[in-house]
Amino acid sequence: MATRTCVLLLLALGVTVARPAAAQELEPGAYAVAPKGLNVFVLANTFSFGDLAFDPAGPISEASARINTMSAGLVHMTSLFGRSAQVSVGVPIVGGHLEGVYLGERAEVTRVGLGDPRVRLGVNLYGAPAMDRKAFATYRQRRLIGASVTVSLPLGPSSPDRLINIGAHRWAVKPEMAFVSTVASGPWKYLAERGSSARMTSSIAAAFGHRIRSRRCSSM
Repeated sequence: MATRTCVLLLLALGVTVARPAAAQELEPGAYAVAPKGLNVFVLANTFSFGDLAFDPAGPISEASARINTMSAGLVHMTSLFGRSAQVSVGVPIVGGHLEGVYLGERAEVTRVGLGDPRVRLGVNLYGAPAMDRKAFATYRQRRLIGASVTVSLPLGPSSPDRLINIGAHRWAVKPEMAFVSTVASGPWKYLAERGSSARMTSSIAAAFGHRIRSRRCSSM
């Protein structure tokens, strides 16, 4: 029971693919191992508030925001070429109020709607073969090498006439490689994760224009 609970918690952390942020970080539990056929449905809510920093040369200054994001996600554990894999889908519902100074005058705006959904495919290349529940009961995680690709779909509301939009109005693809090491100490288990990712975004308005950013990151 403790092992199953741990797996569900890790998957709950990893299913935060529903977040509307650019998500350059290596998400904890993104390569959690679980038996084939397991489905996990997650609801998460995040509230953020504070000041916003825009380009000083731009028309907006003294900006602040209060943003609430509720995310719904589903993770399905499966097998890919005999290796443990997972497919996840997440959709954020965003509501935010922003205010500041625009061209020298006070202004405020409220936006509510669905954000850009994200679809992720991850596979453990080393250290975690695909297992049924019986085999998983005796599995002991040590070291993993995983890979994944996350696609953000430009389905959230976006208008070129607005400075503030919920949707990003562009496709985004993020391939990632990660190394996960597990250290056990009594009843506790610690995961050390390190990964490298590259994020490519493409504007819908200019299909041939794109931008690529890469980052190495680690978490524990």
